[in-house]
This record gives sequence, C-alpha cells and structure tokens, in this order.
Amino acid sequence: MKSIVWTHTATKVTRKVQPKRRAMMIGAVEALARGEPSDVKRLEGQPGRYRLRCGDWRLLLDMDAVSIVVRDVVPCGEAYAKKNR
Repeated sequence: MKSIVWTHTATKVTRKVQPKRRAMMIGAVEALARGEPSDVKRLEGQPGRYRLRCGDWRLLLDMDAVSIVVRDVVPCGEAYAKKNR
C-alpha cells in the first residue's frame, strides 16, 4: 500500500465539504493507495501528476511508486484551470 500525504490546501478544502463527500474522497484515495481500480488519469505534460475523479470533485495528485500526495481538491469546473499549479 502506498503512503498518503494530504497538503494543507487539500486538507483545508476537504474539511469544508459535506461529510458524505469527504468520506467518499478519503475512501477513493485509500482505494487508489491499495491498488484498487480508480477513475484516475495522468495529466498531460506533467510527469507524476494525476487527477482522481470523485463525483463532482477532482483531487489533484502527485504519485510515484511509494506515495500519493493529494495537492488540491477542487470542483470539477475548476480542476482543469488549476492543474498547472
């Protein structure tokens, strides 16, 4: 299982969403860390950067062989404008 690190920005946003959605996000990241199939895609032109789809939210990730860093959590419409951060 990969280790999971949440940045301050991602933690701050996650605290503000509804508890059911928060649980869904945390569960999706944990499932990805266990190697279960997930709706994750590599971001073009950004090595090691991915987006994980969780309902109407997108989690922007840095991922390698041993860890997942959740960089940001954004609503679907904002995800692609912020992917270059």
